[in-house]
Amino acid sequence: MAPELKAVVQFVQIAQQVIALRILTYLGFIVSSALFGVALWQPSWERAVTASLFAVLVYWPSLRIESKSSASSGE
Repeated sequence: MAPELKAVVQFVQIAQQVIALRILTYLGFIVSSALFGVALWQPSWERAVTASLFAVLVYWPSLRIESKSSASSGE
């Protein structure tokens, strides 16, 4: 395989990983926003705890993974 073709294939693979992480981060943001919206619309401590747990256990780690990925790739 030609070196140029290898470079293009490697670039496409890295781009897919970055885009997948970014989509996961945006999806986590949307779901977190929706959960907090429901918690504000019909307030109860259970909804607030659920929204907070989702944000801490899902959204925050996805942000950290994306920031580490972008820092290591030199963006």
